[in-house]
Amino acid sequence: HIRRHLAPGLPLAEADPTQLRQVLNNLLSNSRDAMAELELEGDEPGITIRTTLTRPEKDQSTDGQAIRITLEDRGGGFSAKVLQTAFEPYVTTKAHGTGLGLPIVRKIIEEHGGRIDIANRKDGGARVSILLTRVTPKKGN
Repeated sequence: HIRRHLAPGLPLAEADPTQLRQVLNNLLSNSRDAMAELELEGDEPGITIRTTLTRPEKDQSTDGQAIRITLEDRGGGFSAKVLQTAFEPYVTTKAHGTGLGLPIVRKIIEEHGGRIDIANRKDGGARVSILLTRVTPKKGN
């Protein structure tokens, strides 16, 4: 199950929708694979997707606005080694993976002027955070 917490009234991101769809499909597929072996209990969703409007502190080129997309899962999380090398080509924990998914995801996000970070959740599982800094202010603001 996927739970969505989508902020209303977000400005539009200046981005290629096909490439962002590829990013999200890859990340959701990784989360699904990470949870495939686990038996999740309760009604909690396996994956949560959240969007928020944020103001990055260090990036002055955004007029103070950015869109954050956060994906969290209840899988096993990232090992310490993977946390350090996940965005390098050919790094994979999958038996049949190529190790190119996360490097491609990072390249797409960076080509859109954004940033991507990975971490482990305190209560287990993984968190991927994407910051899209090229946004179009809503008319009337």
